[in-house]
Amino acid sequence: MVIGLHADRRSVQARARAKGMKIFSIDPEGLMENGTFKERPIEGVREGDTIVRSEATPALQRLCKILDVTL
Repeated sequence: MVIGLHADRRSVQARARAKGMKIFSIDPEGLMENGTFKERPIEGVREGDTIVRSEATPALQRLCKILDVTL
């Protein structure tokens, strides 16, 4: 699991793909700007990647619940 910013993503994905690892991204694919949601699709997505369209905190809290991990 890697938590990082947009600029980190491409190099992390490349290293993971080279090792045959699965790519799983949590990203709302956009941001709120002046009260309006502006879509910004994830760059470099490939077939077979898993994308969870959510902000990180609620998505990670849900994952902890699924895995029965206490925060």
